[in-house]
Amino acid sequence: MTTTVRDFNITTFGHDSVYANGRQQLPISISLEKRVGGTAVRLSQREIDSIHILQRVGGPVPGNWSLSVERNQFSHGLWNRHGRSSDEEIDSSHEEKISDGVSSIEIFSRYLQCGMPAQSIQIMAAIEIEGLGLITSVGNFGPGMNFTSWVQVRGVPPFVLNANELISHSEHVHWRSNWAGHQAETWISYWDLPSGLEIKNQVVTSSSDGQRPRWNGLTEVFNTQRRISVLLDREVQALSVGLIRRDASHNHYRVPLRSSWRTIRALMDYNNYHASIVMADRQLWFFVWDNFGCEHRFGIRQQGNNHFVLSNG
Repeated sequence: MTTTVRDFNITTFGHDSVYANGRQQLPISISLEKRVGGTAVRLSQREIDSIHILQRVGGPVPGNWSLSVERNQFSHGLWNRHGRSSDEEIDSSHEEKISDGVSSIEIFSRYLQCGMPAQSIQIMAAIEIEGLGLITSVGNFGPGMNFTSWVQVRGVPPFVLNANELISHSEHVHWRSNWAGHQAETWISYWDLPSGLEIKNQVVTSSSDGQRPRWNGLTEVFNTQRRISVLLDREVQALSVGLIRRDASHNHYRVPLRSSWRTIRALMDYNNYHASIVMADRQLWFFVWDNFGCEHRFGIRQQGNNHFVLSNG
């Protein structure tokens, strides 16, 4: 019996651009109908696995482009400083519609990624069915199998946030004293990313004086024993003075903590019970990946008793 393929197409979902950061994905749809002896049949797993993309002019796509089957954690579309432009929800599994005598097109979602350099290319889809290689663009493969579908996709340079674009504020979240003159207090500083952005990953990269101590999801920025300042991991949801000081006898002093996936957080804890040692100015550098996969590098240092300065790293 004769095998035929109809309606072999490739399309994008409302936008054709992806940040060239190697993480964000551009969803595309590849659809076709396979018939054997006039009856619609499903593609075999081997045929599904053979789906790939080529440049419209022929040959493989440049090495900075890749195609994934699964959707990752990053948003789709482009962000601007007034908010996110689009984020279509695309089902990562292929949609099977098989029936006899009516439309029986199978639809497969795939995800394009682009690394630097940012560039624009024209692509077509390709598949191998029963030993025959088919492409969606400019191919006449027999009666009813003349395909003319292709798309132009753009890799655009990743955007970079300036530290002054983040909205900052501080909160005095804990204070205590006693008759003997013992005083302690805790301040938290927050920096909110602009609207439409979230933090997907936060990683400390270096400091001004080598490896910095880490404990309980905290990374030391500054420490004179009397005054400790730390950068909080994004996963930290609850905190106490005992966790900050690594002293279980202070675990009952809870520190109110605002949690948000779009917020960088740093904390300063002061306790005059401890003798203060002299400490030179110290700075910590880290990066965050936002929900579009773009990387932003920052430096943080303590200035004065309860104030942090965030700068571009």
